[in-house]
Amino acid sequence: MKEKPAVRNTDYTIPQYMIDLYHQQMDDPEYMSTHFNKDDAYHANTARSFAHIGTKTHPEDHNMVNVYFNTTDIPSHEQVILAELHLFPHNSSSATNSSEKYKVEVYELVSAPHSVDQSITRLIDTKVLTNTADSPAHQLDITPAAQMWQQRKTGLSAIQIHVKKYNGERTHTNHVRLRRSAAESESEWAAAKPQVVIFTHDSTLSRTKRGSGKKKNRATKKVKSECQRREMAVDFKDVGWEDWILAPKKYDAYYCHGACPFPLSDHLNATNHAIIQTLMSKVDPGAIPQACCVPTDLSPISMLYLNGKGVVLKNYPDMVVEACGCR
Repeated sequence: MKEKPAVRNTDYTIPQYMIDLYHQQMDDPEYMSTHFNKDDAYHANTARSFAHIGTKTHPEDHNMVNVYFNTTDIPSHEQVILAELHLFPHNSSSATNSSEKYKVEVYELVSAPHSVDQSITRLIDTKVLTNTADSPAHQLDITPAAQMWQQRKTGLSAIQIHVKKYNGERTHTNHVRLRRSAAESESEWAAAKPQVVIFTHDSTLSRTKRGSGKKKNRATKKVKSECQRREMAVDFKDVGWEDWILAPKKYDAYYCHGACPFPLSDHLNATNHAIIQTLMSKVDPGAIPQACCVPTDLSPISMLYLNGKGVVLKNYPDMVVEACGCR
């Protein structure tokens, strides 16, 4: 959040998974965590989505493909906790009406030449699946590949996908979406193309209690000029950030303002040092200033935004003032 990212494509299709993940973070009214409510990714505080940018198919098997992504936005200082490949089931009648089990194998490309059949690969995940008309996206674990991408910083990241019958034989059914069909619009394909979601942690704060908006805000019991939490509604449109911040569009940040007069009352939440400083300011106001009114308790919010190459969901700490005090 130190600077506005370069967003070149504001028409980018936002993956439904990222929208759902954002709402999942916001569902709990009492607690907001800088972690994700997801078992394998609990220790992550950032999720990044990367859309498929290209596919190369095996010359003899259209269900063996290399899928390419641009994952250069994974910061080198962050720890990759979990990476998932999301493959959408094919909605053709042959795929959804078939009770045939099929196997999806995902391979890390140790060496990825231009020819798919010459790639040097290592198997990293396998799933046996059956499609139905309402099947959700299939999620496969590609964490080892993402960790390698982060180290190499090659710009173009690839994985190899094999789709075959449960018994290992070649299948002629398009069970999962790996390429755009001829009659499909760009927007339809954008919602169904393979996605990579990478969960990372950047060593910021852990779980923090979130207030309800009334907690610790006892302004009615205070003198209006005294140190207290005050309203500050942030609308990202007002600051020119509406083109890259997807959610929330606005939020209540609050701020601290007011005097810390002598003697400091209990509700001013003062430290011992602030009490002594206020006492000395009373003795020599020209030399020693009064204690300052500052936030003493802050909570995080989740933000969903574009960063130029994809969509990021990050849990930012210290975004909302919960309480103020004299320091």
